[in-house]
Amino acid sequence: MTTFAFIKDNVVTEVKQNPDEDTLRLLGQTHASIDVTDAIPVPDVGWTLVGNTLTPPPGYTVSDMKLTKLAFRQRFTITELMGIYASAATNVVVRIMMDNQGLATYVDLSRSDTISGVGYLASLGLLTSDRMTAILTTPPTMAEHYRP
Repeated sequence: MTTFAFIKDNVVTEVKQNPDEDTLRLLGQTHASIDVTDAIPVPDVGWTLVGNTLTPPPGYTVSDMKLTKLAFRQRFTITELMGIYASAATNVVVRIMMDNQGLATYVDLSRSDTISGVGYLASLGLLTSDRMTAILTTPPTMAEHYRP
């Protein structure tokens, strides 16, 4: 799937997924277009073009807290992961949590089961409360963000 942002006077006026050739040609007569297929977050109407970068309007925040499974795992230090793996050998709840992550399509940091799971790791002393907060509340970077 491809996504294009159409820009007029340095402002995104339309965003189209999989535009057909006629749409590209018609909008291309009055608008510039940028392929934003891999952009995280995907620009929307009202974003502005500054140089070569599309920027969101003032006050815009990323509300989507979905990470790839690898990105979620990489939020833990090696020492933390060693403790989690050691705990999983004897603690069935930790093992189930790890299995669930492996089966998931992505990890959503805003889900209650994710929050309680990371909280459980902290309650076992495998993470500090500061680390738990950092893992759960740091918005995803472009590289971490899950995109379908």
